[in-house]
Amino acid sequence: MSKESVDEFLLTADGFEYKGAQHAYDEIAEIFFQRVKTSQQLNFKEIGVADSAYLKLVLKNHKEIELSVDESGLFMGFNKNKYAELGYLAGVYQRLSKLSFQSRVEQYVSQLESTGHFTYSKCLFNPQRQSITTKGTEYSVAACRLLKHNGYIVIERSNPSAMDKLKAIWEPPQFNTQTNTDVIFALLKHYFNLSWT
Repeated sequence: MSKESVDEFLLTADGFEYKGAQHAYDEIAEIFFQRVKTSQQLNFKEIGVADSAYLKLVLKNHKEIELSVDESGLFMGFNKNKYAELGYLAGVYQRLSKLSFQSRVEQYVSQLESTGHFTYSKCLFNPQRQSITTKGTEYSVAACRLLKHNGYIVIERSNPSAMDKLKAIWEPPQFNTQTNTDVIFALLKHYFNLSWT
C-alpha cells in the first residue's frame, strides 16, 4: 500500500475520516508510529537535516492506512520545512492512541482469557507461568533481564549457557515494541510487573 499524505486524513469528534470513509476509534487494532531525524552529509560535513514521520493503522477488518511526512528533498540539502505537517501527524498519533487504547488492549485481554496467553510481536506472553516464548524457546521472566532499547526489548537470561551466549551474537531473543507501544507496556506492567524508567 502506498503511503498517503496527511491531507487524506481528518480527525472528527467520534473517530476519523480517511478518503471520505468514516471510522470509529474502536475499529483500530494496531498503531505504529515512527519519527526519524536524518542528518545529510557530504564529505563528512553536514549539509542538511530532515525530519520524517510515519503512521500506520491496521483496522480490525485488516484494512491498512499509512500516512507519512518527509522533509527531505530530491537533492541532499534541499529540504522542505514541513514542521506543521510533522506536528499534525504526531498529534494524530497521540489522539488515536489515547482514544483507541481501551479497544486495542481488550483484544489482548480477550485472547488471554480464552487461551491463557496473549500474542504480541510473534511472542507468547503467559502471565500464569510468568514467561515469554519466542521462536520456540520459553523464557522465565524471573530468570531473565529484559533490556529495553529504542523500539524493541532484548530477553537475556540472568545465567546464560554457552549456547545462549552464542545464539545471542547472531540473533538475540527479542520482540519489537513499535506497534501498539502503549498497550504492550501497559500489559507488561499489569501482568508481569515490568516497567522501565
